[in-house]
Amino acid sequence: MDAIKEFTKEFDLEGRKRLMVPLYKTLPSDIPVNGGLLSQATLSAVKLSKDETPKDLALRLSNGVTWDLIGLSKWARSNGVGGTEEGLRWIDSMEGEVAAFVDVGSKYGPPPPA
Repeated sequence: MDAIKEFTKEFDLEGRKRLMVPLYKTLPSDIPVNGGLLSQATLSAVKLSKDETPKDLALRLSNGVTWDLIGLSKWARSNGVGGTEEGLRWIDSMEGEVAAFVDVGSKYGPPPPA
């Protein structure tokens, strides 16, 4: 459980705060998301609202990752009360949100540095 607690702490700092937050700030906030540009996995993982912008969607996904990390950390601090399924549920949710975030960032974000 200590490894999971350490993972949640590090991912929040390195993955979310240093990677996700700066990227979503660069995404457009003046155009709606075009669902046709996103992968089927992303469309299955998120429900797009009619006028949601790439920036709004990425912020929502980043916030979802925050809640998943909180849930996973609480589960680990409780020494796995609720069983392995509980921990895997948080991990699966986070995995889908991170994949969707990467999809949105790759379609609407700035090109990667050369």
